Amino acid sequence: MSLQEGGFDGALAKCRKVVGHFKHSPANSDELNVQQASLGQVQEPLVQDVPTRWNSTLEMIKRVRRNRDALHTTLSQQKHNLALPTNAEYEKLAKLEKLLEPCSSPKPTITPVLPALCHLQHVMKISDDPAYIVGFKAAFTKDLNQWREKINLECLRYVRLTRR
Repeated sequence: MSLQEGGFDGALAKCRKVVGHFKHSPANSDELNVQQASLGQVQEPLVQDVPTRWNSTLEMIKRVRRNRDALHTTLSQQKHNLALPTNAEYEKLAKLEKLLEPCSSPKPTITPVLPALCHLQHVMKISDDPAYIVGFKAAFTKDLNQWREKINLECLRYVRLTRR
């Protein structure tokens, strides 16, 4: 919901199409690997984001940004009708990556839930951000607050105190 409210749809749609171009063709993927190697980068596959896979959007953004030059070079040598994100969209993606990073946890457990909630509330405070970031943060905070109303905070506090 926050991604839609934040105006990231265009940049994310371009990322998805570019990633799909390489995921669905081993030949294209091999060409990207060659470019990654020639640029001295780690040869890594791109990641397609999936709504049901936590952190997949964040990982897709990271890999597209990290492989920006290799993607540009590879696509410039191919016949296609894809559009890479613009410089302004790459800047938006960098800001989105920074916003999504605190939401990422490789192995979520119950112990850090309260501190994580507090941290997310702090990170999502609206400041002198561009309008698209304000939209993202407002939608994220609204969704987070609705989720918070449904959880048993007393139970989380008890678990946290008993594990100290």
